[in-house]
Amino acid sequence: MQEINNTNNNLKLAALSYLFITCLIPLILGKDEFIKFHSRQGFVLSNIQIVVIFLMSIPVFGWILGIIVILITVLAIRSSLSGGKWKIPYIYNLSLKIKIK
Repeated sequence: MQEINNTNNNLKLAALSYLFITCLIPLILGKDEFIKFHSRQGFVLSNIQIVVIFLMSIPVFGWILGIIVILITVLAIRSSLSGGKWKIPYIYNLSLKIKIK
């Protein structure tokens, strides 16, 4: 995890990136590279959350996936609030394909 010095507003916007559909707010408003990093990952994670919501109807398998996604989300929020950049495995690689001006 790489530490970065950021303002309080940037940290809050970065954390907002991981809360389901609210990832669009920092994706649109974020001009800082730190916010762009987290909003790209948050966008990918939000899409995964939507798929997992439907998969949670499958007993045990869906529940385990749901718990894993919740844990990843909490760890990502914690990382962004501490000013770090956690490259979430697989999600980070997918997020690199999202282009933001």
